[in-house]
Amino acid sequence: GLKYLCSLDNIEVHADLIAGLPLYTLPMICNDVRTLAEMDVDELQLESLKVLPGTRMKNEADILQLKYSPLPPYEILRTPVMTPSELKTAMHISRMLDFYYNCHAWQGVIRKLISSDSDFIISFTMYLKKMMVLDSPLSLERRGLLLFDYCIEKYPQMLTDISVAW
Repeated sequence: GLKYLCSLDNIEVHADLIAGLPLYTLPMICNDVRTLAEMDVDELQLESLKVLPGTRMKNEADILQLKYSPLPPYEILRTPVMTPSELKTAMHISRMLDFYYNCHAWQGVIRKLISSDSDFIISFTMYLKKMMVLDSPLSLERRGLLLFDYCIEKYPQMLTDISVAW
């Protein structure tokens, strides 16, 4: 159904993924991001699970071995298949998607990179983390420079696409 909706010209498709769902691993998240990018969803968001009071997830949290903050927003901290570090990486991927995939100027280039290399999502996210830019606003120009610099070494074939998008 989602593939069909993405094929229509008269609607925008926004897709959300939730890190921290039981049995949902970081490689599965990356695979789903890639699948959604290949479908050309218009906006892609990745959020972390909130284990809210009064919900079935809260009632079954112990059985599912979910660890979460007891304080609002009740964010997931660990699952049987995702460490705190992996959940943090998922939130870094979320920021990368906001900076690039959900930015019209860079969306086409990022779609191409995500689709062409299964390692791109983690690799580029870790590059942005190393550059210490994931926790602050980035101008469109700064995003472009970071992407260009990253691709010079790893994806030189994409430099023309980045220049055109610029």
